[in-house]
Amino acid sequence: MVVIGLVLRIPGLATKGLWRDDAWVALSARVDWHTALRMGGVAPGFTLIERLWICLHPDSPLWAQILPLLFGLAGIYAVYAMLRHFRLPTWLRLCGAFTVAVSPVCVQFSTHVKQYAGDLLLSCLLLCLGESARRGPTRRALAILGAASFGSLIFSAQTALVAAGVWAALVIEHYRDRSRIASIMTSGLVAGLLCGAFAWVAFGDLPPTLHNYWRATGAFIDHSSLSNFLQSAGRIFLGFCVGFVPSAGLLDTGGFNLAAA
Repeated sequence: MVVIGLVLRIPGLATKGLWRDDAWVALSARVDWHTALRMGGVAPGFTLIERLWICLHPDSPLWAQILPLLFGLAGIYAVYAMLRHFRLPTWLRLCGAFTVAVSPVCVQFSTHVKQYAGDLLLSCLLLCLGESARRGPTRRALAILGAASFGSLIFSAQTALVAAGVWAALVIEHYRDRSRIASIMTSGLVAGLLCGAFAWVAFGDLPPTLHNYWRATGAFIDHSSLSNFLQSAGRIFLGFCVGFVPSAGLLDTGGFNLAAA
């Protein structure tokens, strides 16, 4: 599966230059640490790691893409390992790994200088740690899950959704067990406070430009009317489907018609 994933990702590697958004991340290698953190937006950890990586060969666009590519290839095996940890049959593990190997959105962002391939790796880690804590919510298991939740947030804010879901699942699973729910709630509260404090410091004064861009391009659910709600929800669902299944039409992974662009 990893070989299939590599073959599909190689055409996305660039030698002459980077996309505008990717070039912005690569630019962090040419500024000081404080400015680089500001440029990182909601992914300060990834930005700093990528900055260190780019500094090894600062004039090579291809080199800048190698780290996301390694994350993307590792994600294929990570999904397989996660499904094995969940004790699913081998055929389902292979299906999961194959989906990540050929998924258009996974292929695309494995060669973009973005944090998304790393998000997949950390999400698999959080889900595995959550499953281990579900089976036996010991102090050690909960502490490791809390540390991973905090570390994942530093890497990329998107992983907070997965971490929140994992902790919610633990509470739902053990809410009747008084001997365990107290430690789960305490550990979750400590992790939540640490993550909240970091988010307040790191993400509290982000510029609204990106949010406005997403809203203008229809990335959010529109609640202004029932028809707009159904249309926006359908567009988002279409984008989700296109991201996982190669489409015969000219659609990008956002679900937009490229022919009309």
